[in-house]
Amino acid sequence: MKNLLFSLLALIGIGGCSSGGRTTSSGPEYIADSHAFDNISKWGQTVAPRHGADPSGMLGMAHMADNAMATRTIYVNHTDAERGSNGQFPKGTIFAKDISVDGKSIGVTAMVKRGGSYSRNGNGWEYFTLMNGMVASHGDTLMGGMCMGCHSHAGSEQDFIFTK
Repeated sequence: MKNLLFSLLALIGIGGCSSGGRTTSSGPEYIADSHAFDNISKWGQTVAPRHGADPSGMLGMAHMADNAMATRTIYVNHTDAERGSNGQFPKGTIFAKDISVDGKSIGVTAMVKRGGSYSRNGNGWEYFTLMNGMVASHGDTLMGGMCMGCHSHAGSEQDFIFTK
Protein backbone atom coordinates (compact mmCIF):
# COMPACT_ATOMS: atom_id res chain seq x y z
CA MET A 1 0.00 0.00 0.00
CA LYS A 2 2.84 2.36 0.88
CA ASN A 3 4.49 1.62 -2.49
CA LEU A 4 1.21 2.35 -4.34
CA LEU A 5 0.74 5.63 -2.44
CA PHE A 6 4.30 6.73 -3.26
CA SER A 7 3.80 5.82 -6.92
CA LEU A 8 0.58 7.84 -7.05
CA LEU A 9 2.28 10.86 -5.49
CA ALA A 10 5.08 10.55 -8.03
CA LEU A 11 2.55 10.32 -10.84
CA ILE A 12 0.63 13.39 -9.67
CA GLY A 13 3.79 15.38 -9.22
CA ILE A 14 4.87 16.75 -5.90
CA GLY A 15 6.07 19.95 -7.50
CA GLY A 16 5.60 21.86 -10.70
CA CYS A 17 3.82 24.87 -12.06
CA SER A 18 0.14 25.57 -11.91
CA SER A 19 -1.83 24.91 -15.04
CA GLY A 20 -2.75 27.70 -17.34
CA GLY A 21 -1.83 29.12 -20.63
CA ARG A 22 -3.39 28.31 -23.93
CA THR A 23 -2.99 25.91 -26.79
CA THR A 24 -1.50 27.67 -29.75
CA SER A 25 0.63 26.62 -32.65
CA SER A 26 1.35 30.15 -33.81
CA GLY A 27 4.50 31.89 -32.72
CA PRO A 28 7.79 30.33 -31.73
CA GLU A 29 6.32 28.00 -29.07
CA TYR A 30 3.39 25.67 -28.62
CA ILE A 31 1.80 26.34 -25.23
CA ALA A 32 -0.49 23.57 -24.00
CA ASP A 33 -3.35 23.79 -21.52
CA SER A 34 -5.76 21.06 -20.37
CA HIS A 35 -7.67 21.13 -23.69
CA ALA A 36 -4.53 20.03 -25.54
CA PHE A 37 -5.06 16.62 -23.90
CA ASP A 38 -8.74 16.17 -24.80
CA ASN A 39 -9.68 12.69 -26.10
CA ILE A 40 -6.25 11.11 -25.56
CA SER A 41 -7.74 7.62 -25.83
CA LYS A 42 -8.73 8.40 -29.44
CA TRP A 43 -5.14 9.31 -30.41
CA GLY A 44 -2.87 6.78 -32.12
CA GLN A 45 -0.75 4.46 -30.01
CA THR A 46 3.01 4.41 -30.47
CA VAL A 47 3.45 0.82 -29.26
CA ALA A 48 1.16 -1.89 -27.90
CA PRO A 49 0.06 -1.27 -24.29
CA ARG A 50 2.55 -2.55 -21.75
CA HIS A 51 1.15 -4.68 -18.94
CA GLY A 52 2.79 -5.43 -15.63
CA ALA A 53 6.09 -4.45 -14.17
CA ASP A 54 8.87 -3.16 -16.43
CA PRO A 55 11.08 -6.21 -16.99
CA SER A 56 14.17 -4.05 -17.55
CA GLY A 57 13.80 -2.33 -14.19
CA MET A 58 15.00 0.87 -15.86
CA LEU A 59 11.88 2.85 -14.97
CA GLY A 60 11.94 1.98 -11.29
CA MET A 61 8.79 3.44 -9.76
CA ALA A 62 8.23 6.01 -12.53
CA HIS A 63 4.96 5.49 -14.43
CA MET A 64 4.10 2.75 -11.89
CA ALA A 65 6.56 0.49 -13.70
CA ASP A 66 7.10 -1.50 -10.51
CA ASN A 67 3.39 -2.41 -10.29
CA ALA A 68 2.52 -5.82 -11.72
CA MET A 69 -1.13 -4.75 -12.08
CA ALA A 70 -0.48 -1.55 -14.09
CA THR A 71 -0.98 -1.07 -17.79
CA ARG A 72 0.79 1.78 -19.58
CA THR A 73 -0.56 2.93 -22.95
CA ILE A 74 1.41 5.52 -24.91
CA TYR A 75 -0.45 7.82 -27.29
CA VAL A 76 0.68 10.50 -29.75
CA ASN A 77 -1.58 13.36 -30.82
CA HIS A 78 -0.59 13.07 -34.49
CA THR A 79 -0.18 9.49 -35.69
CA ASP A 80 1.91 10.76 -38.58
CA ALA A 81 4.30 12.62 -36.26
CA GLU A 82 7.81 11.96 -37.50
CA ARG A 83 11.21 13.36 -36.71
CA GLY A 84 12.31 16.08 -39.10
CA SER A 85 15.65 16.20 -40.89
CA ASN A 86 17.08 17.60 -37.65
CA GLY A 87 16.00 14.43 -35.77
CA GLN A 88 13.39 16.28 -33.73
CA PHE A 89 9.61 16.10 -33.63
CA PRO A 90 7.70 19.18 -34.76
CA LYS A 91 6.43 21.79 -32.33
CA GLY A 92 3.04 20.75 -30.97
CA THR A 93 3.76 17.00 -30.87
CA ILE A 94 2.33 15.45 -27.70
CA PHE A 95 3.11 12.02 -26.25
CA ALA A 96 0.83 10.92 -23.41
CA LYS A 97 1.13 7.84 -21.21
CA ASP A 98 -2.12 6.66 -19.63
CA ILE A 99 -1.56 4.50 -16.59
CA SER A 100 -4.40 2.19 -15.57
CA VAL A 101 -5.00 -0.51 -13.00
CA ASP A 102 -7.81 -3.02 -13.49
CA GLY A 103 -8.95 -1.09 -16.57
CA LYS A 104 -9.38 2.21 -14.72
CA SER A 105 -7.13 5.16 -15.58
CA ILE A 106 -5.37 6.48 -12.50
CA GLY A 107 -3.47 9.27 -14.23
CA VAL A 108 -1.68 10.48 -17.31
CA THR A 109 1.82 11.78 -17.82
CA ALA A 110 2.70 13.63 -20.99
CA MET A 111 5.41 15.48 -22.81
CA VAL A 112 4.72 18.34 -25.20
CA LYS A 113 7.16 19.60 -27.81
CA ARG A 114 6.89 23.26 -26.96
CA GLY A 115 9.82 24.30 -29.12
CA GLY A 116 11.14 27.82 -29.50
CA SER A 117 13.59 28.78 -26.78
CA TYR A 118 11.82 26.69 -24.15
CA SER A 119 14.07 24.24 -22.27
CA ARG A 120 17.04 24.18 -24.63
CA ASN A 121 18.70 21.49 -22.48
CA GLY A 122 15.57 19.36 -22.90
CA ASN A 123 15.12 19.83 -26.67
CA GLY A 124 12.07 22.05 -26.08
CA TRP A 125 9.98 19.44 -24.20
CA GLU A 126 7.63 20.31 -21.35
CA TYR A 127 6.44 17.53 -19.01
CA PHE A 128 2.91 17.22 -17.59
CA THR A 129 0.89 15.22 -15.10
CA LEU A 130 -2.87 15.09 -15.56
CA MET A 131 -5.60 13.92 -13.23
CA ASN A 132 -9.19 13.57 -14.42
CA GLY A 133 -8.30 15.26 -17.71
CA MET A 134 -6.91 18.39 -16.07
CA VAL A 135 -3.30 19.54 -15.84
CA ALA A 136 -2.09 18.85 -12.30
CA SER A 137 1.50 20.04 -12.80
CA HIS A 138 3.88 20.87 -15.62
CA GLY A 139 7.30 22.26 -16.43
CA ASP A 140 10.69 21.31 -17.79
CA THR A 141 11.96 20.55 -14.28
CA LEU A 142 8.85 18.65 -13.19
CA MET A 143 9.42 16.45 -10.16
CA GLY A 144 12.81 17.98 -9.51
CA GLY A 145 13.96 17.29 -13.07
CA MET A 146 13.27 13.54 -12.84
CA CYS A 147 11.26 13.47 -16.10
CA MET A 148 13.93 15.19 -18.18
CA GLY A 149 16.66 13.28 -16.38
CA CYS A 150 15.22 9.95 -17.43
CA HIS A 151 14.20 11.00 -20.94
CA SER A 152 17.66 12.40 -21.56
CA HIS A 153 18.85 8.76 -21.57
CA ALA A 154 17.01 8.36 -24.89
CA GLY A 155 19.44 10.98 -26.18
CA SER A 156 19.01 14.24 -28.03
CA GLU A 157 19.45 12.38 -31.33
CA GLN A 158 16.21 10.52 -30.43
CA ASP A 159 14.64 13.83 -29.27
CA PHE A 160 14.26 12.37 -25.75
CA ILE A 161 11.68 9.80 -27.02
CA PHE A 162 12.03 6.08 -26.30
CA THR A 163 9.10 4.63 -28.24
CA LYS A 164 8.68 6.29 -31.69
